[in-house]
Amino acid sequence: MTRSRLAAAAALACLVGPTSAAVVGLTCGSTNSGTQVVDAINTKGTIACPPGCLGASSSVWGTNAYTADSSICRAAIHAGVLTNKGGTIPIFYERGRVLYLGTTRNGVQSQDWGTYYSSFKFTAPALPPTATCDDTSNYGKIVSPTRRSLRLVCPGGCLAEGGSLYGTGIYTSDSHVCIAAIHSGVIPASGGSFMIYYDGTQPSYRAGRCTCQAPPPTASSRSSYGSYGPSFRFTPITRLLCNSTNVGTTPVVSAANPVQTVSCPRGCTAKINAGPVYGTKVYARSSRICLAAIHAGHAGVIDLTGGTFLLRFEKGQSSYTGSTAYGVTSLNFVASPSSFRPV
Repeated sequence: MTRSRLAAAAALACLVGPTSAAVVGLTCGSTNSGTQVVDAINTKGTIACPPGCLGASSSVWGTNAYTADSSICRAAIHAGVLTNKGGTIPIFYERGRVLYLGTTRNGVQSQDWGTYYSSFKFTAPALPPTATCDDTSNYGKIVSPTRRSLRLVCPGGCLAEGGSLYGTGIYTSDSHVCIAAIHSGVIPASGGSFMIYYDGTQPSYRAGRCTCQAPPPTASSRSSYGSYGPSFRFTPITRLLCNSTNVGTTPVVSAANPVQTVSCPRGCTAKINAGPVYGTKVYARSSRICLAAIHAGHAGVIDLTGGTFLLRFEKGQSSYTGSTAYGVTSLNFVASPSSFRPV
């Protein structure tokens, strides 16, 4: 039997999987390269197959793990998770394999096939959602208003491939997710697992220095951007008051929790009781965080409308030098056990 598998592969690469746990109704001929139910990001789904698929002519390739262009419902009968009566069952994404072996089971004959880039199966566990170096979150591919957070895995080697990056701490949805994760410091350049969170439209995105683990020279966000939405970030938002500091039994950032996305209300420079700021660029822990962020250059976002930024823990310094910037005057200060930096 001859058929075009490259065309099927190209079609699947252009599609975006579902972002909800809704049941997907299939026909006996539905495949995962036509009606895409699961993929590397959406690794588990639920399908409903009609009765009568045992006698259908649609092909199946593999055993236990099936090529993405196999008939899903006939593969389910072959795997023994459905009968000819049909029904509703879970389905799981599986990575591609170099060889698929055909067998005859439950009245369905599957066929052999060589290398294929994507598979599906019917037995748990689900693979962790995994991005490629090229993935962005455009069109809700990774996070969206209906899927506001996700634990994601990125491979190593993404810095070598390069990619677009707009923002610091919060990134435009068309930024490359794995590059942004390295830039934020949630994974090293060798890749890893992290949480990603959906965020809405931001009035602006600033280029900023890398907060990486062992930062490589190519991991800087070199591009600022104006208003754009939606966006994504890598830490939950901690909402601050104008007089919030980094002092206390549960500081906002610490050596154990060195990077945090924080949100400040608007109008902090107009509040006399907001308190002092100590230092320039790097601030003593007793400084008011929101005023320090305005002093550091976030004034256009925070003071006018309120906004979010990335806060990074820094070691304590022997002294802090004050200055005046963006309407905020910071003070000189003696040694402090720890510091913070708005980035």
